[in-house]
Amino acid sequence: MDSENEISEFFDADETSNLEEINEEINVELSPEELDSQDSEAIEKCTNALEFDPNYIKAYLLRAKLYEKTEKLEDALKDYKKVLELDPKNQVALKGNFELPPLIETRNEKLKTEAMGWVGVLILLAKLKELGNMVLKPFGLSTDNFKFDKDKGGGYSVNFQK
Repeated sequence: MDSENEISEFFDADETSNLEEINEEINVELSPEELDSQDSEAIEKCTNALEFDPNYIKAYLLRAKLYEKTEKLEDALKDYKKVLELDPKNQVALKGNFELPPLIETRNEKLKTEAMGWVGVLILLAKLKELGNMVLKPFGLSTDNFKFDKDKGGGYSVNFQK
């Protein structure tokens, strides 16, 4: 959470309901700094409150914000969708439901690109080994005949094995 105003946005001080026990369980007095260092604990408290009352919209909203903050975007989107089931006009959930899918897609594409980068490196290494074996084959050797051992000084020593 960025400010105490955001926290109070989710938990109105003047709200009178029978959910005071849940508010205490969620511990809304956490400062933004404490929330920063205790995100998983705050998520767990929201989850506990939702076990007590599965229709507690504010707990879903706070947990969704915490999930966003901890980059668990799919979980945040699930919570926003649940809020929209309970309150289809909830502006915070509508905004989250609109903004998160493109962010999730962008992150997933980035992860795919990074993974493909590593696949490319592995393919290149396999091709280099293949080239080395092609050069060594006329001599009755292969790259498997050479063993590399890391030295204590940080270098490598090459040992020949037949």
